[in-house]
Amino acid sequence: MQNPHSKSLRKGRVSEPGQIYLLTTTTIGRRPVFESFQAARLCICAKRFQQQAARINSLAFVLMPDHFHCYGPAKAPPALLFIKTPVFRW
Repeated sequence: MQNPHSKSLRKGRVSEPGQIYLLTTTTIGRRPVFESFQAARLCICAKRFQQQAARINSLAFVLMPDHFHCYGPAKAPPALLFIKTPVFRW
């Protein structure tokens, strides 16, 4: 369930390329998908592939059973959408 005031928190928010950000995303329904070793490895390999393809530049990341934290500089704002969208579809 989404908080009815969550849009208010994003009002006036700005993303600047080159600035360091902490990106957090969760699995659908906060299901503990990454408790599975195979699912966790798949996520880590996908992140590594994106980094090697120069689509992301993470300085650090933490993978938890139901969410993922990634710390690093932002590229153009569409890059953030590119990172988040596949996670929500999975």
